[in-house]
Amino acid sequence: VETRWELSADGEVVQSGILPQLDLAPHSATQVKVPFTRPDLTPGAEYWLNISFITSREQPLVPAGHEIAFEQFALPFDVPESGLIDMSRLPALKVLEFQDSVRLDGRDFTAAFDKETAALLSYYYYDREENVKFGVSLSAAILFYAGNIYGGINSVRNYNYYENEKYLQRIIANE
Repeated sequence: VETRWELSADGEVVQSGILPQLDLAPHSATQVKVPFTRPDLTPGAEYWLNISFITSREQPLVPAGHEIAFEQFALPFDVPESGLIDMSRLPALKVLEFQDSVRLDGRDFTAAFDKETAALLSYYYYDREENVKFGVSLSAAILFYAGNIYGGINSVRNYNYYENEKYLQRIIANE
């Protein structure tokens, strides 16, 4: 078994390595020194030490390179707080209010919330080079499920076209 370690800052690996082979009997313990160095601390960042145990050769039912165990430890660095956000540098946020929902339009996202429950109704993330990069619509997901059971994919396509037309009409009417 190979023991790998990674030091990460806000999910980005900043240091990594492999520990020496452990000669350890089952149900026993030992102490190991992980040879990372204290990184230059980024204000507001979270630092984690990740330890993984990886099979180094193929075993019955387990291929070589398979992670068989891992652990994550928060590192107690005295990280300086991040500075205040300059609100004037943030992109504009447009708020559209409808009868039953509120929609927030940002530079690269759209999110709609139910007014009564505050439930997220839909969320779309846009890439400037592509159209929709990621999108979730609860009503479309439910209909897709129902459409597959009761009406096939055409009922979903028809619903999406109808809903998009209705959605665009609401935007035009409220702008």
